Amino acid sequence: MVALVKMLITARGLNQVDVAKNTGVSATAISRYLNESSDLRADALIKVLNYLGADIDSLMKREISRVLGTADNISIGEDISYLLEQSSPITRKTITDPLLTSFKNNKNSDTKVRVTNLKKYRDSIKTVRRTVC
Repeated sequence: MVALVKMLITARGLNQVDVAKNTGVSATAISRYLNESSDLRADALIKVLNYLGADIDSLMKREISRVLGTADNISIGEDISYLLEQSSPITRKTITDPLLTSFKNNKNSDTKVRVTNLKKYRDSIKTVRRTVC
């Protein structure tokens, strides 16, 4: 879960202080959690995940499946997030643009929220334009 929180903070262009100010969780507690020197209380972790726009339902289902030994039936969202973060910025934009295009006219409110989040993610990706010398 720590890796997910770190990825979401980075993807949204935030830092630990931003998260602390907007969640009411102390910056010290967040720092210790991200450095894996202590855990966050469940209520604090939920506040942080909500603020970062994480899909808590899917995360809970994944954890329950893991504990029950049925982890093979989990969502691939976290895997995709991890692979995107390991990719170059241009690859991330290349992957996200067709997704946004294919869902731009979708009327489902849940899909709209996810498309908005994906747009924010795509817009946060920093690419370098190279000019010919």
